[in-house]
Amino acid sequence: MKRVTYFHPSATRTVIGITGLLLLLCCCASSAFATLSISSLSPTSGAIGASVTISGSGFGNSQGSSTVKFNGVTASATSWGNKTIVATVPSGATTGNVVVTVGSNSSNGVTFTVVPAPSITSLSPASVAIGGSVTITGSNFGATQGSGTVKFNGTTATVTTWSATSIVATVPTGATNGNVVVFASGVNSNGAAFTIVPAPSISSLSVTTGTIGTAVTISGSNFGSPQGTGTVSFNGVLATIGSWSSTSIQTTVPSTASTGNVIVFASGVNSNGKTFTVIPTITALWGNSGIVGAKIVIQGSGFGSTQGTSKVTFNSGKTATISAWGPNYITPIVPSGATTGNITVTVATTTSNGALFTVGSAPIITSISPTTGAPPSPVVITGSFFGAFMQDSYVSFNGAIARPNSWSSASIVTPVPYNATAGPVTVVVAGIASNGLTFTPNYGATISGKVTRSSDGSAVVGAQVQAFESYSQTTLSTTTAADGSYALSPLYGVQYVGVPTIFLMTSMCTSMEIS
Repeated sequence: MKRVTYFHPSATRTVIGITGLLLLLCCCASSAFATLSISSLSPTSGAIGASVTISGSGFGNSQGSSTVKFNGVTASATSWGNKTIVATVPSGATTGNVVVTVGSNSSNGVTFTVVPAPSITSLSPASVAIGGSVTITGSNFGATQGSGTVKFNGTTATVTTWSATSIVATVPTGATNGNVVVFASGVNSNGAAFTIVPAPSISSLSVTTGTIGTAVTISGSNFGSPQGTGTVSFNGVLATIGSWSSTSIQTTVPSTASTGNVIVFASGVNSNGKTFTVIPTITALWGNSGIVGAKIVIQGSGFGSTQGTSKVTFNSGKTATISAWGPNYITPIVPSGATTGNITVTVATTTSNGALFTVGSAPIITSISPTTGAPPSPVVITGSFFGAFMQDSYVSFNGAIARPNSWSSASIVTPVPYNATAGPVTVVVAGIASNGLTFTPNYGATISGKVTRSSDGSAVVGAQVQAFESYSQTTLSTTTAADGSYALSPLYGVQYVGVPTIFLMTSMCTSMEIS
């Protein structure tokens, strides 16, 4: 403030007061005429009726005659402040600029996109118990959920998936009959009627233990009628339904079931569980005899998909090591100390029927047929304790290893190996050899001939002669002697290509004899 001094005291005070007043008016004018500007919109898109927050400056502390327009259409303001306005997207608005007008001044324009309101066309299902899933189909929900919500008669639900045309939501605790509403793009959709139904409940099972295929009647309430999408499971394995009503279901224990809870799924949710014990059953042994270390196969049902704490026990009380385990088969290895008697399978605390298994000390060959033959003719070896699988077992023709075509505990079929010689045939299982029975290979015919020069009839010495099987694999090879002769032997029981193919050490060969 500038001080002006006069001789009269009152005059001095008057000038000081006027100067202060001028400065005060100047400050007020600066506040009132701050720059009118929009800095942001939140959100920047929405449906008719959505609320939009406009941030900026110079709006004035109250609306008065000021306006907000969406692409030229005047909107209603629900709140107004110098830096913030909340307005509702007006009916008839289209995509374009939002502009605030204060007095004769208009702000800058900020783009706002008007989008369609969400719309529900269907619910699936239209009635579910608390906790069930409902698929809401419609349009304009938005590609992602964002601030969108789903409410069941006013109670907010948890959303598991959300897209522009489909939403999956879980019926919330506390929901009651009424409309399902989707909130998206700042507005609520139309309402779709939904009914809350009681959850299914099992009161009893007609039997609580049984083998695969046992008939079971499930009694309870709220199962729904007809079945629709309802299911019954035995420890997670779906069962086949014989009949279904709201209070009773008839079913059978499925083929791969194991001990655990029986559960009814209805009205979109699972019921309480009732325990059912599946009794394991042995129906057959693949290899009902064998030696220690051999693998066998137990066929049956109710074994469970994995071994867990289940076990296979031999007559001596010895527990077997398991090679493979499935709901309908088990592959145990005959344990050390096992004796002839019943094999049983124990699943959890339930033991199966017994199946007789004979334990031998070594594999035994009782016969081979035929006892002579040319490679690779088949030979059938009959006996016992060979084991259900070949695995690491093998057949020996006097030391030549064969490649069997089939193998069981009492019979093996194998071709005679090409390098077999006369002597004992033995079967070796788990490192233990059987007795031996004599087999004599029969090598059959010989191809022979002579290679000479056509010019003078002289012998071609050192020419290579090879015989090929029908699939072009070299079987025999030799070279011509000093007189041009050769012999290919032994020839096995296979088909050969025409005449032998000749590879010569000289290019002068023009004739050959074959016998």
